[in-house]
Amino acid sequence: MRMLHAIVAALVAMLSMGTPTAHAQQTIKIGTTPSFIFLPLYAAEQLGYFKAEGITAQFVDFEGGAEVTTAMVGGSIDSGGTMVERPLILAEKGFGAKNLLALENRNPLHLVIRKDHPAKEVKDLKGARLGMTRAGSGTDLSLRALLKDAGLEPDKDVVVLAVGGVSSANAALKAGQIDGFMGGEPAGAIAVNQLKLARYFVDPRLGQGPKFLQFMTFPTLQTSDRWIAANPQLAERLVRAIVKTLKRMRNIAENPVVALVVDRYDEDWARLEYLLVRGRAVLVGEAAEFERVIELLRSRYPQYRGMRLEHGRNPLVRIEPSAVHHWKGA
Repeated sequence: MRMLHAIVAALVAMLSMGTPTAHAQQTIKIGTTPSFIFLPLYAAEQLGYFKAEGITAQFVDFEGGAEVTTAMVGGSIDSGGTMVERPLILAEKGFGAKNLLALENRNPLHLVIRKDHPAKEVKDLKGARLGMTRAGSGTDLSLRALLKDAGLEPDKDVVVLAVGGVSSANAALKAGQIDGFMGGEPAGAIAVNQLKLARYFVDPRLGQGPKFLQFMTFPTLQTSDRWIAANPQLAERLVRAIVKTLKRMRNIAENPVVALVVDRYDEDWARLEYLLVRGRAVLVGEAAEFERVIELLRSRYPQYRGMRLEHGRNPLVRIEPSAVHHWKGA
C-alpha cells in the first residue's frame, strides 16, 4: 500500500465562468537555475495552469542566469527564468529579448558567510573569497554592487569566484574554498540550517544592506523577440498561466472557499479511500501559531528542516472546516 499523501487544493468560486478555449498542446522549453526563486514556473505546471493553456513545459536546469540567456540566444530553449537585467545585457550585444513578466518584485539574492568568519559589516570582508554562480549572472552583479557600496574593489580587495549552483556552492563552502557566497534559496538555507556551516550576512529581502540592492534585480520570465514574433498567441497563453499561478494566494484572500483532499491509493481499487474537508482558508497571522505548525511540519518531513521558513515571509494557510466527507471502496 502506498503511503498516505495529502494534496491541498484551493477552490476559487467565481460568479461566472465561460467555457475555456481548447488548445492543442504545444511544448515550451524553459531554462532556469535550481532555485526557489523560480518556483512559480514549476507551480504553474503542478497546478495545471500550463496544461489548461495547452502548454507542455520542459524544464532545463542551468548553473546561472548567464547560461540561461546563452541557451536562449542559441535557440536550445524557448524562454528562461532569470534576472531582469539579462535582456538589457543582450540588447547591448544586438540581441532582442524581453521580460514577459516578473516573478517577484524585489531582490531574492542574499549573502551567507561562514559562521566563524569575524566580519560584522560588509567592509570587514576585505581579503575574503566569495562565490557567485557564473560571471555576469544576477549573483555576480549583486555581489559586486554590494562590495563596491562598502568601498571594496571586487577582484582586488575580495576574491570573487564562480562556484555554480546550490550543490557546488555548498560543496565549495564545506571544502573551505570560499568564505561565503551570494545566492538564492535553497542554497542559503542548506548552508545555514542543514550543514550549519554559515550564517545569513546580508539579506535584502529583510531590508538589510543598501536600499538600492533590495530592488536592484528580481526574477522574471523572458524570451527572445524572434520567439514572440513566431509565437504571439503561445506567448500570451504562457504569461496567462503564470499570472494565474501568482494570483493563487491572493485569490485565497479574496475568496477563501477551499478544500483539503487526503487520499489513499492502492492498485486494488476496492481499497481506495479519501477524506474531503471543505472550509474557509485563513492566513496565519500569529507568530506563535506559525512556529508551532512549522515545527510539526519539520518533524513529519525532514526535508523542510533545511529550508528557511519564517513568519512574515512565508505565507501559511489554516483551514477552518465547514463540512467533512469520507469515502472508501467496497
